[in-house]
Amino acid sequence: MKKEWLISIKQRYERGSNDYDRTRAGWVSGCPFVMELGEIMKVLEGGSTLEVGTGTGKFVPHLNHLVGVDIALNSLRIAKRKGNSELICADAHNLPFRESVFHNIICSRSIKFFPSLYRAFSEMHRVLRSEGRAIITTDYCRDSPFYRLLVPRLYKKIKYERHYSLQDIYDNLGNMEMQWHKYFLALFPFLYEYAPRYLWTLLMKLDEYLRGVWGGWFVMVILTKGTSGKQVS
Repeated sequence: MKKEWLISIKQRYERGSNDYDRTRAGWVSGCPFVMELGEIMKVLEGGSTLEVGTGTGKFVPHLNHLVGVDIALNSLRIAKRKGNSELICADAHNLPFRESVFHNIICSRSIKFFPSLYRAFSEMHRVLRSEGRAIITTDYCRDSPFYRLLVPRLYKKIKYERHYSLQDIYDNLGNMEMQWHKYFLALFPFLYEYAPRYLWTLLMKLDEYLRGVWGGWFVMVILTKGTSGKQVS
């Protein structure tokens, strides 16, 4: 299943990479991206950063000392045009780095594509420095009060994609430890994705208020290296 899963994801994004930045502009340069980047920059430490699931390189122009990995080579070709980051075609379950290399790891809305979340977190643990942190953001957190109402109907035909709750993430941490988490994007994401620029400030303030009322569609999780838990053989 793992091999079939990864081949399917690779083919999907090899085919769709050329149009991704255009069709998903909100997540590449629009209001949702600005909100996500802002939350990440608040907690990003200095030093080297690995992005797992770089895609077409939305973070490449904004982060220094970035190394990116993605399973889709065509996506990385597009990302390379956006800056001078080191980009490597690789699988999140088998990262091609020695132990304890990176100060930060970013994984933006990519864990839904991993057939083994436990294995991916274990690889992040291996390449993260002892004082480092991993910043994970998720699509469509199952803890959202709207998830059961809308998402299963919209995404029921998508194969090889899995949405997680905070408990799912916690259950698969292995030797990683969850430091803290926060929600963002309180309203349905499409409302942000196509919003004109002059509404961004208003949307961000509204989102902050609504998150305090009912949580959010997306969740950011900060992970650090731990000393307990099961090892992956």
